[in-house]
Amino acid sequence: MGLKEHVEKSKILSDEELDALKREPVSYENTYNHLKSFIRYRFLIDDDEFWDDRIPKLAEYSIDRLLANIDENDSLGDLSMNCTGSSSAETKYALLLITIRKRLGLTFAPVMAAELDTVPLLAEEVARQLAGIRAAAEPA
Repeated sequence: MGLKEHVEKSKILSDEELDALKREPVSYENTYNHLKSFIRYRFLIDDDEFWDDRIPKLAEYSIDRLLANIDENDSLGDLSMNCTGSSSAETKYALLLITIRKRLGLTFAPVMAAELDTVPLLAEEVARQLAGIRAAAEPA
């Protein structure tokens, strides 16, 4: 499978993981497992054994792996730093949180987002917010 196909397939599968979180019972374990799969798909490391609960490490690994598989003449190799000086790993992390927030209808304050840098911490917060959303939606 080529990179384009892998990206397209991973997008579909990662979206399915968040859709499952919206449907299934809220628990830390369930949330952690779906977020782990979501991150593996989004970071294109679903076909690799590597795992680290530290999201920035996963983002760095994802980028390193992608760059190692890109031809030296490929312009994607120039994406390691963007014009603001933030690393691609930081950008991947921010985009990951934005996607989770939007797809699940959650709120991450900037200070909180900076602290949700491991999958266990993120799973705790996502589960807490999903439980609150469901409780508020239940008829009194």
